Amino acid sequence: MTGDAYERLRRDYAPAFLQYLSERGERGRRAAYELGRRAISEQLSVLDLARIHHGVLLDVLMTHRSPQELEQIAQAASEFLVEALAVFEMTQRGFTELLSTLRSDQHHARDMQAELEQQKALERATGVLMERHGLSADAAAERIRQTAARQGVAVEETVARLLRPQSAQGRRRFGR
Repeated sequence: MTGDAYERLRRDYAPAFLQYLSERGERGRRAAYELGRRAISEQLSVLDLARIHHGVLLDVLMTHRSPQELEQIAQAASEFLVEALAVFEMTQRGFTELLSTLRSDQHHARDMQAELEQQKALERATGVLMERHGLSADAAAERIRQTAARQGVAVEETVARLLRPQSAQGRRRFGR
């Protein structure tokens, strides 16, 4: 919390709160909302805002009031604080949504990277078979798919086996 921003908000909070206590209208709720926006823009925390609110409320409660007045003050104070905190709630929801989107995008990027790596490995394996057996790219890719199907494994596993350093015995599995 910056001291100047805190003090400015505290100074402006009291008159807005006192006006709301006397009028309890839309104008006062709007003032509370704007104070909440200002707190966020000046990087004050929700705890700073709560401290300011409770300090102002205690000042008001120190005057002698009837039980009925105390109930009205408590209700109005609650309404005013909720309006001021609404901005924090919206900011938190926005942040949570942004974080969720970021995580989803990161997951998608990892999936895309994995697919790209698999495609590169398939291309390398195709190249190996083309070189070893003089096959075309399509014929080499088809041989990899057929070998995977015959062995009952995923194409990715067949590609990984083909790209591992192998003995001559292992190479024969891909030849005819």
